Amino acid sequence: MKIFFENLLKILLKIVLLILVTMLICFIISFFKHFNFNNTLMFTGLGYMLIGVLSSLGSSTSLGNFKYIQSRRSTNKSSFEDTKEDFRLKDSSLNFMAFMSISGFIIIMLSYSITI
Repeated sequence: MKIFFENLLKILLKIVLLILVTMLICFIISFFKHFNFNNTLMFTGLGYMLIGVLSSLGSSTSLGNFKYIQSRRSTNKSSFEDTKEDFRLKDSSLNFMAFMSISGFIIIMLSYSITI
């Protein structure tokens, strides 16, 4: 249980750091380019969510590609190792999608609540 909370704390710290850096960059862009800060944050949040979804879709299409699977079978690895690696790739892709989607959602919610 302790390991779970340590990992959760690490993920939350990464999300907070990403959001703070994003807000700083959006503020600098909106200040020098004279854009609306809320719109800049909203589109950045949507971009983060889009990056997460496209990353997940990209990994799922590579695993569903017959030529990709056939070329992997020509290596010296066993099929068990290939399958294990495929599941690890899918799991990490879904973790990245969740991370980026949650970050994007929080940034979008902040864009509606912050008035500058």
